[in-house]
Amino acid sequence: MTMHRALAILFACGINVGIATAATLRPDARLHRPVVLLSDLFDDAGAQADRVLGPAPPPGGRFVVEARQLGAIAHQFDVAWSPRGGERIAVERAGQPLARARVLAAITEALHGAGAPEDADISLAGYSPPMVPADVEVAVRVEALDYLPSGHFAASIAAVAAGDATVIGQVSGSVTPMRTVVVPRRRIAAGEMITAADIDLRRVGVATNADPVRNPDEAIGLAPRHALAVGQPVARAELGPPILVRKGEPVRLVLQLDGLSIDAVGMALDSAGTDETVHVRNAASGAVIEAIVTGPNQARVQPDSRPINQRGAAIAVLN
Repeated sequence: MTMHRALAILFACGINVGIATAATLRPDARLHRPVVLLSDLFDDAGAQADRVLGPAPPPGGRFVVEARQLGAIAHQFDVAWSPRGGERIAVERAGQPLARARVLAAITEALHGAGAPEDADISLAGYSPPMVPADVEVAVRVEALDYLPSGHFAASIAAVAAGDATVIGQVSGSVTPMRTVVVPRRRIAAGEMITAADIDLRRVGVATNADPVRNPDEAIGLAPRHALAVGQPVARAELGPPILVRKGEPVRLVLQLDGLSIDAVGMALDSAGTDETVHVRNAASGAVIEAIVTGPNQARVQPDSRPINQRGAAIAVLN
């Protein structure tokens, strides 16, 4: 009996003869899941279309399946397809870079738990984002954190998606404590009295052991011991009374004694501010005496003061 006659008899008897539909190789495979299915490679893949062939590339990755391997897969899973030569398919996995903001949020929380200041700027050094699955909810957590007193840190981060492999990345950076402090609007010379127009409040990075002035009222009316640069925090220890008497400049000396006021002129041997002691050389006698600064280029001599280089009585010093 010939083949044609056998098929004719089967059809005549009403027997269904299944003829496999030819499968078609897909032009490419773009995946949004962590595994490759038979149907990702072939259209009309047959009864085992949902068969898992293996893991997909990592997010953002790809690999190529060549003709020989495609033929072996088709044969193994009864797919009606045979290579003619040169066929290949690229299997790509959708991915996206892990957003810097997501990493920074996780790092910030971990750093605060490790003792970093709440008010601080946290920067990542040379962040290279790992690829994570696209269109999938990804959780970011810090696996390990090394936080140094200098403010530098290094950490391992994990990006976890349901049903997918965990993506591990390494990050490093620094923590800069921030405070709202008093800063000069202009350069302020040493000894120059600070006014409200000279200063401003600004959020800046400061050392953890610094003690900057944070209230403008604590600086107004005082003067720096050294010149202050624009925009730099003003240290509390840097401030003192403004310089009213400067070394090498003339000073008016006043002695009040029994209702009598005696004036003299001298030259300041050092600089001083209000209520501070200044050494003054009397222009007439040459004696050096201590006086208390009372105003610009003015100082008060105490009634019981005696010249440091004795050349006469205290009153004589002023003559």
